[in-house]
Amino acid sequence: MRNGAVENLIDEFTSLIGSVNSIPFNKQEIAQIKKDYALIILPKLSIHNLILPVHIVIDFSEGNLFNDYIASGIQSIAGLNIKIDQHLSKLTDIYLTDTFNPSYTKQQIIWPAMPKKSDWQQLKAHIMSLQKHRFDQLDTSN
Repeated sequence: MRNGAVENLIDEFTSLIGSVNSIPFNKQEIAQIKKDYALIILPKLSIHNLILPVHIVIDFSEGNLFNDYIASGIQSIAGLNIKIDQHLSKLTDIYLTDTFNPSYTKQQIIWPAMPKKSDWQQLKAHIMSLQKHRFDQLDTSN
């Protein structure tokens, strides 16, 4: 896992330990110190802290009871950093509904009937794809 802020923190720790040592570290020792810090820091960070959540708005014509059912199904999918929002906004990544909204130009997923297992699987795959794309952007921007 790569993240500029994490790498900067590891570099700061390495510099700090190097500055208090009376004998300068060689390149191999510095590389080992950075690796040690990475092994300490990275397991404490979850991918949720490195990638922005996927914002989903759920709006089915059946009403709140059905919307709540869909939201609980989404939240039960383990390991996904998802935020369910009540209203469409500039943060919305997925608009999950049963009726196409022609005025909304971002991603819409239409489930015209009770979702099947394949619908849930496709939604999960789409969310994971969005997260992978964001993670890849973090990795290449630093």
